[in-house]
Amino acid sequence: MESFSKKDILISLIFLLFLGFFTFQDDFSGIAWGKYKNADFALALNGNNAKLAYEIGDYYFNGRACVETAGKGCYDLEKAEAGYKKAISINPKFERAHYQLARIYFVKGERERAMKEINLELEYYPDYKRSYYVRGLINGYDGRLEAAEKDFLEFISWAPYEWGGYNDLAWILLKSSKYEQAKEIALAGLKYPSTRDNPWLLNALGASELNLRDYDSAKSTFEKVSEILMDFPESEFEKAYPGNNPLSVGAGLTAFKTAVLENLKKSEEGTRRD
Repeated sequence: MESFSKKDILISLIFLLFLGFFTFQDDFSGIAWGKYKNADFALALNGNNAKLAYEIGDYYFNGRACVETAGKGCYDLEKAEAGYKKAISINPKFERAHYQLARIYFVKGERERAMKEINLELEYYPDYKRSYYVRGLINGYDGRLEAAEKDFLEFISWAPYEWGGYNDLAWILLKSSKYEQAKEIALAGLKYPSTRDNPWLLNALGASELNLRDYDSAKSTFEKVSEILMDFPESEFEKAYPGNNPLSVGAGLTAFKTAVLENLKKSEEGTRRD
């Protein structure tokens, strides 16, 4: 019988260890994430589990981390990006991964990269028309107003009860100096029972009226917005900006209130001039 040297045995053990690691690599990745919430190790060990990688991305981008850590170490765009990119490296067409990356790049101001990702999501999943909303934002911030208008119209036709599409389409129309159309869109968004006191849509309506020099109407609208915002909960404001850092909600709400008061002042000045 052939005998084995210590060297042969050691090589065999190392081989078996490596074989075991690659066989159970995804299990180790799941443990690193599920038990220890260690994103770096989980992603490094992950060899074939795109779903887990995507879940890690969502954890750091969609608020779960903030809930579970009481605001400590939550909303980590770098870890979220790493999770989504890992999912794509395993499955290039993983559903919503390109969409989420587009949102991250948009928040980071990397709009060229955001456009590339959202176009890929639309290529792979053309029926998921929420992607048009994201692309509308990218086009709007890049000054492609006509393209943005088309994107938001596409989104509204798909989700007619969501106020965000009306609000951002009104924003584009205001930037395009289409004030009457902006007013019509704002009113269209305000016609539902759930949106009648929506401060964003009312603000868009007031801005349209202000630009149309209907100062009395604008004054009345901005007074209503100001009253609504007086005791507006930060939690409701946060819901309107799901891609933004939850820790910036207070500053964002304060800025919104300030802008409304400035527009109210302009409308009051306009009524006195008239």
